[in-house]
Amino acid sequence: MEQTQENRTRVLVVDDQYLIAMDLVCMLEQLGYSPVGPAASVAEALATLARDGADLALLDETLAGESALPVAVRLQEQGIPFVVVSGHVRSISGNPLLQAARRLEKPLTNKRLAETLMLLRDLRK
Repeated sequence: MEQTQENRTRVLVVDDQYLIAMDLVCMLEQLGYSPVGPAASVAEALATLARDGADLALLDETLAGESALPVAVRLQEQGIPFVVVSGHVRSISGNPLLQAARRLEKPLTNKRLAETLMLLRDLRK
């Protein structure tokens, strides 16, 4: 049975680098997910999440020099599994929530993204 847009897993994309965000959106679509966003700032991410909701999230650790911690906290409060997508192997934040989060190092491959999203979906069940 083919998935319709309505029953696809919605993935919030939060990244302040436009080309990376659009690449993530394309990868998600190719993998059969429904991208939400992208959002380029903390305020935009929180507004998008409140307006559109999400099942999972891909979160850059810093957004235009600002910590993405408020977004991570909101995702955790709503029980939405997320992964930090970063150019850094380790967290550059001193916050335990971001330090403990599952991480994907940029640049991503479809295979690594697909595997990680399947793990996140399992956490959501």
